[in-house]
Amino acid sequence: MRIAVVARSADRVGGAEAYVQTLLPLLVERGHEAALCLELPSTGAAETDGAERFDLSPEGAPSRFPRLRRWQPDVVFVNGLLSSHSEEALLDIAPNVLLAHNYRGTCISGTKTRSWPRASPCGRALGWGCLAHYFPRRCGGRSPVTMASDFARERRRQRLLGRYARVLTLSDHMRREYVGNGASESRAFVLPWFAPHVDAAQVRRKSPGPWRLLYLGRMESLKGGDLLLDALPHVRAQLDTALDVTFAGEGRRRQPWESIAAALRRRHPDVSLRFTGWLAPDAVRATLSRTDLLIMPSRWPEPFGLAGTEAAAHGVPSAAFAVGGIPEWLEDGVTGHLAPAGPPSADRLASAIVQCLRDRGHHAALGAAARRRACEHGLEPHVQALEEHLRAAANSPRSAEEAVP
Repeated sequence: MRIAVVARSADRVGGAEAYVQTLLPLLVERGHEAALCLELPSTGAAETDGAERFDLSPEGAPSRFPRLRRWQPDVVFVNGLLSSHSEEALLDIAPNVLLAHNYRGTCISGTKTRSWPRASPCGRALGWGCLAHYFPRRCGGRSPVTMASDFARERRRQRLLGRYARVLTLSDHMRREYVGNGASESRAFVLPWFAPHVDAAQVRRKSPGPWRLLYLGRMESLKGGDLLLDALPHVRAQLDTALDVTFAGEGRRRQPWESIAAALRRRHPDVSLRFTGWLAPDAVRATLSRTDLLIMPSRWPEPFGLAGTEAAAHGVPSAAFAVGGIPEWLEDGVTGHLAPAGPPSADRLASAIVQCLRDRGHHAALGAAARRRACEHGLEPHVQALEEHLRAAANSPRSAEEAVP
C-alpha cells in the first residue's frame, strides 16, 4: 500500500510523535510505500527511514495539498493535527484513518478537563451545553472570543468524525469517547496496546541507595508535575529514605516546577531533583534502566499513556491516577498502584507511590509483573492489526459524503 502518515511534527514532543517515529520504519520494512506528512516545520532534520517527506504547512489547506495529491496515497493515516481545515482537506485525497491520540473533536478545549473547583476529568460529550459550562467550570481561557473560536473549531472536527473510514484508538476509554461524539460505532476499533522489546539485560533491578523516581512527559499543568513535587515530602517522610527524582521533558511549566524543586531541595537535602529536558530514545531507555518507579501524575484523562508501557518493558512499575486509559494497562496492586482521581491530589498520589515502594519484595513483584505483561504485548500484533485496518480503509468504497471536498 501507499500510506501517507500524517503528524503534527517530527519533533518528539509527546506520545503521538513518539508513536509515529516508532511506526514509520516498521511500515517501510513491511514493504509499504510510506510518506511522512508534517503539519509543522521540524526544529531539526526529521528521520524518514526510507519514506517520502511532505511538509504540509507551506502548501496550506486551501490548496488541498497538491504534492501529496500527486503522490496518490491509497490511504491517509492521521495522527493528530492542529488545523481542522487541514483534516478536512485530507479527507478529499483518499480514505482516511484517524488514530485518536487526544480529545480533539470531543472537547471545546481538547483537554477533557474542568479546572473548577479543582482540576478533574470531564465526561460531557461536546455540544452546545459546553458553552454554558465554559466559564463556570473554567474549561479554557477567559475570553468569549477564544471560547467561540475554540468551540467552532472542535465542532467542525466533530462533524468530520463520520467521514473517516476508520477511527482507531489505543484504549476502550477512547473508543467510547469518540463513538459518543459521533464516530461510527461500526468503524471505531481499539488497536492492541504494545510495549517495546527490551532485552532482559536492560531490565531494572533495585540496587542499594535511594529510590529512583522518574517523571517522563510534557511539562504542562494538566500533566501534574506540581502534584508530584508536592507529594515528595510526604513520600520522604513515610518511607524514611532518600529520593532521587528525574523530570525528563519540556513545556511551559518547566521553569515554575524548577523553582518549586529548588525550594524543596533546600527544605529536604536528601531529596535529589534534576530536570533533563527532552531525552532521545536511547537516553530514555538508559534512564529507565536505572529507574525504580515511573510516576504519571496526570490531572487530565490520559488517552492511554505510552510511557507507562515502555517503563513496564524495562521492569519498572508505575504510580498514577486512575484516569482515562491508564487503568487498561496499569493493574492496581499488580503492575503498580493507582491513586483515586476524584479529584487528583498530592496526598493521594503520595499514597500510591508509598504503596509501590514501602516493601522491597512487593516492589520487585510489581516490576516482574509489569515486565511480564509488557512482554505479552509486543509490537507485531499491533502493527498487523493496523495494517488490516489501513487495507480495509484503502479498499472500501467511498460514500458520497466522504468524497465531498
